[in-house]
Amino acid sequence: MLAANGSISEVAERLAVSESYVLRAWARQRLGLISVGAQCNHVLPRLTFVCALRSEGLFAPLVLDGPINGRAFRARVEQALAPETSW
Repeated sequence: MLAANGSISEVAERLAVSESYVLRAWARQRLGLISVGAQCNHVLPRLTFVCALRSEGLFAPLVLDGPINGRAFRARVEQALAPETSW
């Protein structure tokens, strides 16, 4: 992934990668109540959502069933995120 002039340092100055996740088990249940001291014991599948954020909104979204690895992330950046990004 290179800038128009071929300098990866210019791309690195403008690129921010953030990682976060949400588990559906953390969401409130139907009534929104839980006993004091209770913990969530639900085992739900994990979904990974990858996209880019611009001032206009989200673009190039991808949802994976399970966690993402380095190869999948790099492929997504090279094939979808980088081409849609105008530096």
